[in-house]
Amino acid sequence: MRRLHTALIGALAVAAAFVIPAAARAVQSAPFNALTIDNSAGMNGGISSIFTQMSITNNPPGLSLSATDPVYGTARVDLGPPTGHTFTVGTYLTDQVPDDTHAAFDITQGSSACGSGTGSINIKAITYDASNNITSFAASFTRTCPGIDPLAGEIRYNASVGYVGATEDVPRMDFGQQDLGSFTPKTVTISSVGSNPIVFQQAALGGTNPSAFAIASDTCSGHAVA
Repeated sequence: MRRLHTALIGALAVAAAFVIPAAARAVQSAPFNALTIDNSAGMNGGISSIFTQMSITNNPPGLSLSATDPVYGTARVDLGPPTGHTFTVGTYLTDQVPDDTHAAFDITQGSSACGSGTGSINIKAITYDASNNITSFAASFTRTCPGIDPLAGEIRYNASVGYVGATEDVPRMDFGQQDLGSFTPKTVTISSVGSNPIVFQQAALGGTNPSAFAIASDTCSGHAVA
């Protein structure tokens, strides 16, 4: 939901009336196969993405995941544990190349590559076969990328652990110059694309000088979109 929070804060910073007509997709059931990429700039023009057609290439002790979607194209995630280790449930710091304390993590979408950058991956569930090949995987990740805003998302391969996913129809909302106290309504459509519902948290202001702005109204907090 990181990408969603960015959209909300950007709109509320100018005290605009902000309406979110919710859209939902078909109910999903386990095993889950999905890659979500929440980003406010850079990959896919800043639009958050969801991929549900997944294939895995095991490179013990790591793996590569290839994802495709008719709307969002292709994406790839390459993962490897810290040097001399195998992945288990838990949180790992990540870098592009593994070492004793960092797991390897790299992500591309279409022709956009993250390149060098650090982050973390929280593995929620993982299973292996007798040859040490990964047979199921569930994790969330964050990743910094040079020149663009940080990425966050969820990875599921043959997994029983559900996930929250959201996409929006516009990456950012530019309200231009506003007169003090004025309101300019704009609409963004948020779609639930995960197996678990989106639950909207309390609206907040961020960025530079948040005290110079006010939240005019908040009709989304506490609401859920399945």
